[in-house]
Amino acid sequence: MRVAVRILPDPTNESLHGYLARVAGYNGYKNLSWLLGAVAVPRSFVTRPCDLSGLVQMLGGVTDSATLAGMAFWPSVTSLGYLRFGSTVVSPYNLSLQRSKYCPVCCANDRVAPRIWALIGYVACPHHSCLLRDECPRCGDAVPLLHPYRLQCRCSASLSDTPSDPASSAAIALSRFLDGLALGNPPTKGAAPVQDLETALRLIRFFGVAHPGQSWRSGYISKPLVREMAGRVEQAASVLLDWPHGLLAFIDSQRRRPTEGISLTAEFGPFLSRLREALNDPRFEEIIETVRRHISGPTHRVLTKPSSFFHTTAEQTGIVSAKTAGKVLGLTTATIARLIASGALRGESRRMGGRRAHFVESNSVENFIHSRARVLTVAEVARDLGISTFQVERLRQHRLVASVTGIGNSLQEHRYLPEAVTSFVEQLRACASNGLADSVSLSEVARMRSVALVEIIRQILAGLIPAYYDPSITGPMLDSILVCRIDLSKMRIGSSGCPRMSVRSAAKALGMAARMVPLLVNAGCLTASSSGKALARHGVSLRSVEEFPKLYATSRRLAVRHRTSSRVVMSKLTAARVTPVLRSDPRRGISAVWRQADVERVSAMDLFSPANAPKAKSRGGLG
Repeated sequence: MRVAVRILPDPTNESLHGYLARVAGYNGYKNLSWLLGAVAVPRSFVTRPCDLSGLVQMLGGVTDSATLAGMAFWPSVTSLGYLRFGSTVVSPYNLSLQRSKYCPVCCANDRVAPRIWALIGYVACPHHSCLLRDECPRCGDAVPLLHPYRLQCRCSASLSDTPSDPASSAAIALSRFLDGLALGNPPTKGAAPVQDLETALRLIRFFGVAHPGQSWRSGYISKPLVREMAGRVEQAASVLLDWPHGLLAFIDSQRRRPTEGISLTAEFGPFLSRLREALNDPRFEEIIETVRRHISGPTHRVLTKPSSFFHTTAEQTGIVSAKTAGKVLGLTTATIARLIASGALRGESRRMGGRRAHFVESNSVENFIHSRARVLTVAEVARDLGISTFQVERLRQHRLVASVTGIGNSLQEHRYLPEAVTSFVEQLRACASNGLADSVSLSEVARMRSVALVEIIRQILAGLIPAYYDPSITGPMLDSILVCRIDLSKMRIGSSGCPRMSVRSAAKALGMAARMVPLLVNAGCLTASSSGKALARHGVSLRSVEEFPKLYATSRRLAVRHRTSSRVVMSKLTAARVTPVLRSDPRRGISAVWRQADVERVSAMDLFSPANAPKAKSRGGLG
């Protein structure tokens, strides 16, 4: 038996079932069941091999069995699990064979239905810029896969008269993108790095459904209608056709930005695990590598373990953990966290459950190393100046040398910029004149116990003591800055010519503790020069120390003199209405000080005699 109207197939563009549907339509058959039954071809011929010799005879020899077999979606011999699709292969999951797609304009113009319409990601006709249809516009029933082409629906509605819906530019661009891959022409610029049709279809399926608020698994394995698929195609087109910006924007949209947690799951939820599961193929390695670099880069800064699938090296990401940065800088993780908080290191700290995770930009670590290499430690400054580390700290405390913190091994460690040390020395040289014969360098002054280096430098900067500069002297910086020995002697003797002594020496000469000397100076019992708010070193007048026993007396000395206790002395002097110059404070170890004239007046009254001593109270007892 032969059909009346015999037409030639289009092997390069048409599928086998599409060709048979076109033959049935031209011969007026309402379905293909009679044709298939007449030549003993099963309905499963779409995806399963069968004998097509009867079909060739029915067509009158216009084609052969090999040509028809090449048009069918039969299993590939070379690629297991895939179906032949023209010159390439595709997965059965990427074919929509439950219903037939059609373009109303193509039906009206009697165009051949291309086999690429069977792909689930193909939803627009690029020739007419309209959406494809897979249902009747009147009754809404699905168009069967083996429905005769150009015929009416079961509700008598003509498919060719169906109004067309305009397609979006993204859907049309993606259809042309798939057309090029089907013809073996992969994109060269601006699109995702895919080389075959199957890779593109898997990306469309994944990026079309992988977004929050939707069941990913059911959406990924389903084959929706054209209208629903059109929305997924537009979302996937933004990723595939705008590479790599579209992919990076899609990844950013998946980030949850948690307040607590810094892991991949906390940041992106199940998205990355789904990505690894869906795109677990060497063909997607370039895409996976792009994802790795982005999630670990400066935008997201997600720390990953070395064993993680998405782990990248510090050279690729530009960030390191606090532990790694601490090993490089020789600091603890806690110190790294404080440096991040203070701004000395660029990075971020985030709570991760019951603890905090910290990471630092690798270039910030390098800059920190360079800045640390520039600054000087207190030992290096002492070596350059020719003084001790204690004296360097004294210069810093008096704000004579500026320091910086947060760069050393601890946040409290003070370090010094070389320009700050040089500026300090230049100030001294600016106040100095030519060298002098009988002079001593400031380095030697620092080793003297009779004067304080800080006081000498402050006097030089204030212009009270002349300084001298000898450029011929090499060595530490302060070796070339000199002061006259006579001026140093004046510092010890004073402007009045009276020798001076230190607080400790004055206390030893008076037979009391050193804490008493400043109080006696404040009370006017001793005279001394001051350096700011504190007593100057060697500032206590020797003459006032020598005259102190003649003018004043302490409670302890009075008690020894009159063979009584200090308490009795104080009670009798208080009863005699004698006011002390310095009141006692037993908690601080301060003894009362009295004027000798007042004490002699009370002694004349014979108050310290044993007869006037207070009687002891009876404590009671046995017998």
